[in-house]
Amino acid sequence: MTTTATPTETDTPANTSTPTDTPTPTVTSSCALTLGGISISGQEIDIIITNNGSTLVTITGININWPDTPVSQMVKEVKFRGATIVNASDPQPPSDYPSEKDWKGTESDRALEAFDSQLLEFLFENNLQSSGYSITITFDNGCTLTESN
Repeated sequence: MTTTATPTETDTPANTSTPTDTPTPTVTSSCALTLGGISISGQEIDIIITNNGSTLVTITGININWPDTPVSQMVKEVKFRGATIVNASDPQPPSDYPSEKDWKGTESDRALEAFDSQLLEFLFENNLQSSGYSITITFDNGCTLTESN
């Protein structure tokens, strides 16, 4: 018995691609700002704002919602970097600046340098509840940040 090999036709692709490393794109956020958590002590709320970006930004709006307890509670003053930026005397939550009260001082009092962190302070009439606060801050670069507890 004789065995004979019979050729079989198969399709072989002419183009074969060799895999190459493709760099993963770096995702950059349009908002290089962050807020630290809300810190409450006595009659004061503190929150740290950090600018991780390479350009100066300026606060253009602040909204704070707070528990109306006791009924005599009110926001008295808002400070940034130690300077008073709003003289509030606002007895009704939520408080929205500058629509309810004009800014105090200059625009530079609301500015945050690149790669810097600064304290934003809210001073109230009475001792504060331990929770129920929401703070939204808007900046001139279009970024809006919110922190709640």
